[in-house]
Amino acid sequence: MLLAPKSLAEVDPHTLLAREPFIRQDRSNWAARIIDDYLSAANLRPRLRFELVTLDAVAVLVDSGFGVALVPDWSPPWEDRSHKKPIWRNWLGCGNRIRTNDRPSGGEPLTQ
Repeated sequence: MLLAPKSLAEVDPHTLLAREPFIRQDRSNWAARIIDDYLSAANLRPRLRFELVTLDAVAVLVDSGFGVALVPDWSPPWEDRSHKKPIWRNWLGCGNRIRTNDRPSGGEPLTQ
């Protein structure tokens, strides 16, 4: 999922990743490795602003307007005011969703 401030809800996810500061979860986390593989396959090199240990901290900074983040599909333990954009069906088999055609090769489109 791409987390972005609601004011950026209509902007293409890959444009946001290229343009906005990137807030990421610690690289040693399993999800962070999957996200790195996605970014590499999509030829995206976001500008790193923060690297944090918890998803909650990442979501708080996105909600405060400090940047955008890629995170696993999850529900934060508070009212979520940021905008979540699913951007790919995980081509490594973890079942994430896609709602855009911008995906690395091997991804499956979401059928709804």
